[in-house]
Amino acid sequence: MQTNSPFAPFLPGGRAPMDTLRRQAELAGTLNASGVLDLLPVIVMVLNQGREIVLANQNLARLVGRPAASLLGQRVGEVLGCDHRRATPDGCGVTPFCCHCGAAQAILKGLAGGQDVQECRITRDDREVMDAANYQFFSTPLTLAGESFLFVTMLDVSFEKRVQLFERIFYHDVLDTSSGIHGLCGLLAGQVSGDLRDDTEILLGASSRLVDQVLAQKQFSAAESREVEVQPVKLGTRLILLELADFFRRQGVAAGKHLVVHPESADGYFETDKNLLYRIMANLTKNALEASGQGETVTLSCGLRPGGVFYRVHNSGVMEDAVRLQLFTRFFSTKGQGRGLGTYSARLLTEEYLRGRLEMRSEAGVGTEFTVTLPERLG
Repeated sequence: MQTNSPFAPFLPGGRAPMDTLRRQAELAGTLNASGVLDLLPVIVMVLNQGREIVLANQNLARLVGRPAASLLGQRVGEVLGCDHRRATPDGCGVTPFCCHCGAAQAILKGLAGGQDVQECRITRDDREVMDAANYQFFSTPLTLAGESFLFVTMLDVSFEKRVQLFERIFYHDVLDTSSGIHGLCGLLAGQVSGDLRDDTEILLGASSRLVDQVLAQKQFSAAESREVEVQPVKLGTRLILLELADFFRRQGVAAGKHLVVHPESADGYFETDKNLLYRIMANLTKNALEASGQGETVTLSCGLRPGGVFYRVHNSGVMEDAVRLQLFTRFFSTKGQGRGLGTYSARLLTEEYLRGRLEMRSEAGVGTEFTVTLPERLG
């Protein structure tokens, strides 16, 4: 179709005749036997080769507030109210903006015979107030009675994207503020004397823990989003244990308890990400201290093994089966609501990023022992 548009079309323009669309809709409608597509918890569309909707389930109709039958012959951006849909007479898909649209990219790949998943960021202007949304598009080629179609499913991921953005802003701002407080406390601790000296030392320790906790949560969020960048360095095996022992002996969780580094821990070198390993061992050490009573001992140790190293955290307590069997489950905790990320995050960081393994055994006569096994080097 010739148009007066000044834009070079990204995808072909033109429209199928209504009788063709009705015939294709009837053909595609055979997929909707017993309303199966309407039962799916996602938006489903069947597009023809002109990217026009010939079938849509009720989830899409509810999203846009229109009867499903009224969507026949519309294109995705037109139905969703994309603010670029009126840029040319041919509507969705042919403007310069479309070459950067995830939905158009997924559809193009599907029409070429491949499967694809893309994220689409869209600004909508068909409502009283302009708003934005993020969708994830899955496209798969489909053949019915010898005719080619495209099977598309769509998920609204706007909420997840907003949460990710707010998390980044939150961690950035809180980390800046808490680091500033910690720096100021350090300056005060070096300038005061007498009773105030003890108070500023307490404040300095508290601000240090605050910075560490913010960093831990930020790192955990990044790990779950698969956004952690591993930075391997050459590391002495005992160094982590000595740093952990020094840190936790000054924390309230270790009060009245014994935290020791096993004297026979191996002293060698290997390559790993020091920050991630410290976070893993800190989680396991804290859990062991929290599970120990007054006067009990938590032992940290490490050793060499063929092709790598291992670290252990041991305490004398024994877990109940109900705890042991759910220990690595996300959000499971014996400490109440809002907990349950320690052992889960330790396993996530160990196995997804450090290419190691985290194992646990807990039995009478042995106590509870966590073992982190790591390769000699990352690469």
